[in-house]
Amino acid sequence: MSFLQTIKEVVVWEEDTDFFDKEATIKEYFKVCPPEERNKVNNYDELYFEALKYVNKQSFEENTKHLENYFYEMTQMDASIAILTGVFAYAIAYSVDKNGKKLEKGIDDLLPKDFDKNNPFDTRTGKNHRYMGHDIFTFALKRIPNGYPIYVGKMGRSNVYQTIGEVVGKQGDISMLDLIWTYYGKGAKNPIAGVFNCAGHTIVHFAKDLLTTDGVPLPFSSLFNDPDVFDDDDIVLDQDDASLKNEFNDWVNKYNGNMKASDFATLGFINAMCKVYTAQKKLGEKAESFNRDLKIIAMATCIMIQMSAMILNQKNIVKKKDKKAIVPGAKWNVILTGAMMKAMTQEMVEVTKARKEVNKVYSQKIEEVGK
Repeated sequence: MSFLQTIKEVVVWEEDTDFFDKEATIKEYFKVCPPEERNKVNNYDELYFEALKYVNKQSFEENTKHLENYFYEMTQMDASIAILTGVFAYAIAYSVDKNGKKLEKGIDDLLPKDFDKNNPFDTRTGKNHRYMGHDIFTFALKRIPNGYPIYVGKMGRSNVYQTIGEVVGKQGDISMLDLIWTYYGKGAKNPIAGVFNCAGHTIVHFAKDLLTTDGVPLPFSSLFNDPDVFDDDDIVLDQDDASLKNEFNDWVNKYNGNMKASDFATLGFINAMCKVYTAQKKLGEKAESFNRDLKIIAMATCIMIQMSAMILNQKNIVKKKDKKAIVPGAKWNVILTGAMMKAMTQEMVEVTKARKEVNKVYSQKIEEVGK
């Protein structure tokens, strides 16, 4: 069943079959009226009225009642379950955001002391902390200028900075993997142990970052970084001396679109609940499409609630104690949006395939009747 038709049923709109009846009428017209006798028309409605001059109005439902149902027709109860799933998903996002600090501390409590020891980019110093070095999908790319300043410690009350090239001991642009290996891989007993140390640190640290207010930048977003180029002779005074622009990230963060643990929690919950509900329906080959329709409705519901909460927050209707913190659950859930767009694309492809098949069988039926 089409997603739009499901929405129509949920909000109790009147079912409209006129379009399909028009399609059937026009197809019948093309069947019986020779091309040389067809008048030129300017639009779809004119074509339909022209068709009525030659054939009676056709009922698509009546003409196709002998055909197989390609999709399971979602009931109002099914759609209601999907909407409730989206509402509960929002509640989970709210809870994960609200308890982010507790969950972050819980991760630390489970690990050996100082396991998540910060490297220079992990230290929360400087305005560029999230934009540089926190896009895991570009870790291997050498895009960090050799002269980029990073915090390495204190001398009295003053912060001490060095260039990343000095820390890593390499010339030219540096990758994030170079820095991670310097801090977590070099001191290991052997290269394999070093690889596991690096992987362990990265997984744990990103899991904790996803629980923070800032979250983690979107995949490949660091490709839009525009850092200053530093000469080897430049004197490094402060990380904030380094100008770093990323207009894409600035735009995404206007809507709190950075990745957070709550985004993945909503996606996992919706996928799991829809899968369980679909399984108990025992729909056979129709289950996959039905499951997608459920997920689309649930995801759309959750996204709309989260976006509404964000808008209310930006309009100062929803109050918060800490001005720097976002209201829990109030954000643009990019992960869920991407998953919903994927499901909608897949469903459109399936509907197009089914429509072509129906059209083919329907045309064959007309030809048989014509004979």
